[in-house]
Amino acid sequence: MQWQGTEAVRSGRFLSPLIRRWTPSVQSSQMPNTSDQPDDVLIVALAERDLGALATLYDRYGRLAYALAYRILGDGEAAEDVVHDAYISAWRGAASYRRERGNVRGWLMSIVHHRAVDVLRRKTTFRPAPLEAAAERASDDDTAEAATQRNAVAISGPFGSTSAMRSPRPSPSSRNALPIRST
Repeated sequence: MQWQGTEAVRSGRFLSPLIRRWTPSVQSSQMPNTSDQPDDVLIVALAERDLGALATLYDRYGRLAYALAYRILGDGEAAEDVVHDAYISAWRGAASYRRERGNVRGWLMSIVHHRAVDVLRRKTTFRPAPLEAAAERASDDDTAEAATQRNAVAISGPFGSTSAMRSPRPSPSSRNALPIRST
């Protein structure tokens, strides 16, 4: 099913068919109608694995969740994946919701936000430079030599050398040594 650029993506209804496909009993007569229930009741039902509560929470906040994920990521498909993962995480972790820490909407949006930031970090993780780029850059020895020359120019001024005021530089072999104190 391709949803990119469709009305379902723009409206945030891309997950509803998936939820309804997973939950044939949501429309059954034995399930109570959860669409008019407050969020606190829905989260308790969600903790008890009520799929109708999940569908209702998605219908209420799915569009907002998608908008938040899209704003962070700038990619519709990635935003859909984040919302899907966030609702699955809410399904699995509904028992961890604490009313005193905030409302259900804020709890769901924080899950979406954290998932979206995780995806963004994965996209922008450190990628090592190719070896060709490293060959063009100065090595540590070249950099240390250039820094020493800059210090020598900066220290000698119009009144002559002020090297007597400088603290002595440690030798290269003693730079890595750590003193050990005995107590």
